[in-house]
Amino acid sequence: MATNMDFKELEADEAIKKKLTTMSQALDKIEEVFKLAEEKGFYEKLSNKQKIDFNILLSFSLNSLFWMYLRAEGIDPKKHKITSENDRVKSTLLRARELFKKDPLQPRIDTQVAKRFIKHSLWVPIENKNESINTNDSNETGTMDTSQTEENWD
Repeated sequence: MATNMDFKELEADEAIKKKLTTMSQALDKIEEVFKLAEEKGFYEKLSNKQKIDFNILLSFSLNSLFWMYLRAEGIDPKKHKITSENDRVKSTLLRARELFKKDPLQPRIDTQVAKRFIKHSLWVPIENKNESINTNDSNETGTMDTSQTEENWD
């Protein structure tokens, strides 16, 4: 607890005392959250979306705490593997948001059905094809031009 801290030789420096007290209080709050996470049955009560959010929150929190630890030890966290882990957690968070952002009532196009609709709307029956060939290939007298028929292609 922050109230039980003994500053000894730092007693005179109010700025450091205030920062250390604030940090201690923040760590106490973090500890409370982790105790809640350890509680039996807590995780099972969550929905799938809440479980995903909770797992991402825990991962990000632990990575952030480790980041702070590295900084406190004088190690540059930007050169440590923790940056790639933070990037992985961020990409997971973005993916989770994308998955749960979708509206279940949003219409979706079934491409196979659309292809069938287009195919059948453009389809002309065989007997109609012959009639259209006869009308398109007939000369001015109304007779069919036999020079363009399949039998004369050979």
